[in-house]
Amino acid sequence: MNASSPRHFLRVMPREMRLMSERIFSMTGQPKGFFLAVQDMVMYSQKLGLGGFALLEERFDSLHGARPEKASVLSEQGSALRFDGGGQHAWFILPALIDLLGELVARFGEAEIAIVNTIDPDELAVATGLGNRTGLAVTFENGTEVTLRARPRPLTGDVRNDDPLLWDVLENGLQIEAGLWWGIYRLAKQALAP
Repeated sequence: MNASSPRHFLRVMPREMRLMSERIFSMTGQPKGFFLAVQDMVMYSQKLGLGGFALLEERFDSLHGARPEKASVLSEQGSALRFDGGGQHAWFILPALIDLLGELVARFGEAEIAIVNTIDPDELAVATGLGNRTGLAVTFENGTEVTLRARPRPLTGDVRNDDPLLWDVLENGLQIEAGLWWGIYRLAKQALAP
């Protein structure tokens, strides 16, 4: 395909996105419970116009050596933390950050975490979507350092209200460039037995 060829897009639904992400993450050597916790990161990233599946394809080889346990809290002062990502990819530290935001909000009614030393820090913006499902209104700021802030957000039990980003994807899927999607499909097939 040359530069003047039209781009073709596929409408991909959450089931397929989750299946491909799960298979790809399963090849990183992380424990099963861990890669199940991060499987939605790529879908949310894609929906938010961040790196999404193109970034997953680009970063796949480097995710093999991931050591999320290297991330740690550097300091805590009331509702504010400084967090060292341990040189890990943003997707792999986000579950811990969401948990910490929730714990701080439960204790103080608000939370702020400044994050340093992480790969693809803009991907931490995924927390703005994922936080909704846990009763957090999360904001993302990438100034002199990346900062996540959270406040409580009431849960209603209705996915449309509790996780509007997910609801939109469930209803409409995502438009993903066909060449990118088939590359992701081929990569994910490597997780299957021949």
